[in-house]
Amino acid sequence: MRYLMISLIGLMLAGCAGVGADARLAMMSYEVMNGQPTLRLCEVYGNKARRNEKIKTLLTERAAVKHNEWKLVDNETIMVGMSTCGLLSSWGRPRYINRNSNGRDRWVYQNKIYGNPYNYVYVEGGEIVSW
Repeated sequence: MRYLMISLIGLMLAGCAGVGADARLAMMSYEVMNGQPTLRLCEVYGNKARRNEKIKTLLTERAAVKHNEWKLVDNETIMVGMSTCGLLSSWGRPRYINRNSNGRDRWVYQNKIYGNPYNYVYVEGGEIVSW
């Protein structure tokens, strides 16, 4: 029984690891955040609960999100031609990504548009090509 409880607690903690990591990153100083990979910052910014000006400033300084994309990101919308970082910043991490040998990947998001169980966003060369 004791081993079962320890196993269950371990599974629960493992499931929360990504969320905790996002929270820790969002609370870091600007200097420490500056050492983080750009796409990681985009993912954390895409988690509405973790959005903050330090991350937005870093993404702007790195030109990771185009100037014209910020309004879309803030409204949680996307468009064809939007950068991968803009997509991550707007909608967060996809449920999963289907990698394709032709270079066009399908990013699968859940329940963003009413009536559809999933949204499919096609990304090629670091930009949205259709959705």
